[in-house]
Amino acid sequence: MATWLQLLAGVRKSDYTQTNQDSSAVTFHGKPTSVSYAVVVKPSPWVSVYSSYIQGLESTSIAPTTTINAGAQLTPSRSTQQEAGVKIEPRRGLLIQGAYFDIERGSAFVNGANVWVPDGRARFRGTEWSVTGEVTPDWSLYATG
Repeated sequence: MATWLQLLAGVRKSDYTQTNQDSSAVTFHGKPTSVSYAVVVKPSPWVSVYSSYIQGLESTSIAPTTTINAGAQLTPSRSTQQEAGVKIEPRRGLLIQGAYFDIERGSAFVNGANVWVPDGRARFRGTEWSVTGEVTPDWSLYATG
């Protein structure tokens, strides 16, 4: 078995119920199926390069107090996250990480009738970096951006 390659895959079957806290009314019920998978390549024992894809179901935000349907909870929407990155441990106690992410999920807005409605997709893309290092056995430094 290759120790330089890891493949991960999963299927999640959810039973998702969303209930209004004030009225106890069920506002959404569904049984979605989500998939996820990832690959990790280790070209050396101290370097890992990875890529992953995850599906999910996310609650949307509650309607603002200034809208006709103030406090209403919209139905959840599907989300996806893709990520790729690298983790390097050039010496014991020093970890350097970098990643690119792309997250897409449902969006909502106030329409012309002043009603909070689900519409469109929101996308968040970016990079994240971090360095963690042990200065002494009792002290570590962590920097991220």
